[in-house]
Amino acid sequence: MQARGELDEALRIRREEELPVYERLGDVRSRAVTMGQIATMLSRMGDVDEAIRLRRDEVLPALISLGDADEIVNSRAWLASYLLDRGSEADCQEVRELLCSALTDARRMKISVAQEIEGSWQTTASPAIRVVSDRYES
Repeated sequence: MQARGELDEALRIRREEELPVYERLGDVRSRAVTMGQIATMLSRMGDVDEAIRLRRDEVLPALISLGDADEIVNSRAWLASYLLDRGSEADCQEVRELLCSALTDARRMKISVAQEIEGSWQTTASPAIRVVSDRYES
């Protein structure tokens, strides 16, 4: 359903049908995961600032309060990705902190996302990544 051209409908379903169910049930984890999916869709649709806001202000705090380590790692990596997409040098320190934290936790938990995060340091497609990578290496 999330293929190109269907994102608007997928977004509507998540917001108008799924979220209200989780809110009625008091299912904080499912709500946070769904909000993360919404953030990803918004980012793909070009609304990076709203994707950042959702991850930073709603998703991560909920996951941290639940202690859901796997989802915290993933959400930090996604937030770093959105910040990189925004392309502002002002975000470099936060990107570095998010990726370092996510990588440390992923290595500790021995989960596969650690390799993806490590790969982010090697990427040179984005000027912001180069700045972050240079700062991380020094």
